[in-house]
Amino acid sequence: PDEGGFIKNLELTQELMIRYGGAKPVHVTEIGWPTQEDRRGVTELMSGAYGVRMYVLGMASGIPATIFWYDLQNDGGDKKYNEDNFGLLHCWHSEVVPWSAKGNYLAYNTMTKMLTGIDFIGAYQQENKSIFRFRRADGKDVLVLWTIKGSETIGLKTSGNNVTMVDLFGNKVPLSTVAGVITVTISEVPLYLEGDFETLELVAPTFVLDGADYKVVAGEAVLIRVKLPGEYSGQFFADLPGGWQLEGETKFAAQTSSTELAIKVAPSASEKTYELLLYPISDNKILGQLKVVAQVINPLEITVSPRLADHSNWNKWELVLEIGNHSALQALSGTITVREPVGWSERIKPISFRELKPGEKQRIIIEVPTLPAEATTQFLLQVSLNTGQLLTFQRQVSFLAAVRAKQTPKIDGELSEWKGAMPFVLNQANQIKQISNWGGPGDLSGKGYLMWDNANLYLALEVTDNQHFQNGVGSDIWQGDGIQFTIDPGRISGPGSIGYHEIGFALSGTEVVNWRWIAASGFDVGSVTNFVGAIRRDGTKTTYEAAIPWSELVPGSMELKAGTLLGFSLLINDNDGTGRRG
Repeated sequence: PDEGGFIKNLELTQELMIRYGGAKPVHVTEIGWPTQEDRRGVTELMSGAYGVRMYVLGMASGIPATIFWYDLQNDGGDKKYNEDNFGLLHCWHSEVVPWSAKGNYLAYNTMTKMLTGIDFIGAYQQENKSIFRFRRADGKDVLVLWTIKGSETIGLKTSGNNVTMVDLFGNKVPLSTVAGVITVTISEVPLYLEGDFETLELVAPTFVLDGADYKVVAGEAVLIRVKLPGEYSGQFFADLPGGWQLEGETKFAAQTSSTELAIKVAPSASEKTYELLLYPISDNKILGQLKVVAQVINPLEITVSPRLADHSNWNKWELVLEIGNHSALQALSGTITVREPVGWSERIKPISFRELKPGEKQRIIIEVPTLPAEATTQFLLQVSLNTGQLLTFQRQVSFLAAVRAKQTPKIDGELSEWKGAMPFVLNQANQIKQISNWGGPGDLSGKGYLMWDNANLYLALEVTDNQHFQNGVGSDIWQGDGIQFTIDPGRISGPGSIGYHEIGFALSGTEVVNWRWIAASGFDVGSVTNFVGAIRRDGTKTTYEAAIPWSELVPGSMELKAGTLLGFSLLINDNDGTGRRG
């Protein structure tokens, strides 16, 4: 919600009403984060975390009169389908326990208990940290704290000696100050602090983690170094998953500047992310809460990155395999065999690697025998390790390149300058979403291209559409004929690592209209500045052409060059005059 333009959209709505006759109450009638099990879904924990952040941002803005979560219960039992997973409760059918609470319901329940009937006082937002201060009728302050990305250990000044910390699910922990300072680790999951915070003053924390995010192999240990205040003696206690253990020395002494804690991971731990809570205790007082994120991973990691083998020829590709050994204890050797696509498995010989030491990485280049028929294909590797393990790695690999423009294309809806660009095609039944009566390529299809230079990303698309209809303006152009596409500028670090852009443009009457519904970190939603677009309609053909400045798509610190990896997806909206078909 912080980076997705939630508040900016509210402000734009309010400005629009004022422009056309005066402000009216704003009601957010449908918003939520679905928990389906695919790349677009989030965990129940993060759905609840985003929900709390969204409501707090709304309360602080003073704009929305009401915010309605979409929706109360899941609409169905398909765990892979987003529309079945927006609820706070499980579905009334297809579940072992109908109407049972999801994790986001518990977060919602805690939020209503903590923030109902409370007054917003002020906010502290700095780079990655957000702290919102509210005051209850009894005069006590309630802080809601989170980070945009990752976690940070902070110190907060308080005029009292004690503060109650409340987590997302309502669990309470009494914390004591050290020299008037409360130490807590904040993360993307909000937490609440109840106490006396007459002024919001961030100071150095009393206890400091030397790193907060760890990757570890099941059965091995996470080693955590903690800087100590020096004048206290005590012991660390930990709240850990079942089968995990805090091993070795846990006590700390006065005049000691740091200590190292060892947490042994359960050998049977599943490969996922865990939160580990550490509590320094002295004289029966809890002096802070420190949070460590530990991701249990496979000892062997393989990343697969497609790239052009020859930047002047978009038909020649290769795959870069980077193999990493995450074990802290043993070297790894093995053999990699390509199993899918079938046509490739017959032409790529097994690849061996030897004595990959703990922490080491090795890069292997594979020549792509032939481009797949579709832009995206499933790539399946089987790895036989010297430990006796047989591992399978499955990745979706995309082959789409924006060719560097030899000359700046004229944005006029005429595509003769695009002949050297790599095409992508949308004309298959499996690419159709929500259109139950699709009549084939003559009903709706398209062929597109991407190019770039130092100034702009260029997009062109020739669409076949038997009927054109578009009467929208601004944010509602998605309901009529038009183009929507996403750009993920931080894709090399993982999908959505710095957010993503969702942008569209359409021909409304004789005017080309553009809109950005979702913005990556550091950008605003709304009309895209300096967007240049041209759209021509001729018979059943609609030609779209656009130039989007890189300054509207990527951070200023990002270097653009041949081989830069960006995420991209595109859809063609269709409306034949009776409403959006899909």
